[in-house]
Amino acid sequence: QEGPPTDVFSAPGSAWVAAFFGMGNLFPGRILQMNPLMAAVDGFGEWLVTTDEVELTVGQPIVVLARPQNAVLGTGENELTVMVKESRFKGNYFENVGVTASGMTIEFNSDTRQSADSQLLLHFPSQTVQVLKK
Repeated sequence: QEGPPTDVFSAPGSAWVAAFFGMGNLFPGRILQMNPLMAAVDGFGEWLVTTDEVELTVGQPIVVLARPQNAVLGTGENELTVMVKESRFKGNYFENVGVTASGMTIEFNSDTRQSADSQLLLHFPSQTVQVLKK
């Protein structure tokens, strides 16, 4: 993928590019339906997602990108229950790491420190969850 770094960061062309940029949560999945776009995310169930990709088909393997800065504490679309493992102060936010019941590691940001070993509910709004080709 070529282009200015801000463009590549905003719209990575593949899971490899997203991983190279260290974009955070990359989860394997597959397309369940096209309208609205729904993906089965391994270990998390069904998620509503967005994409600019027009060549997707039902059943196609994908990677779902859920950026830590787009996580929202509380209920909503694409919910996850996580056990907080660590919370680090990063100046104007906290960078957190949690684990789901299925053992998947989730990175998420918050405005406040999250207590280690606390369980909380967070979600990723569908308009912020991107679908990438494998």
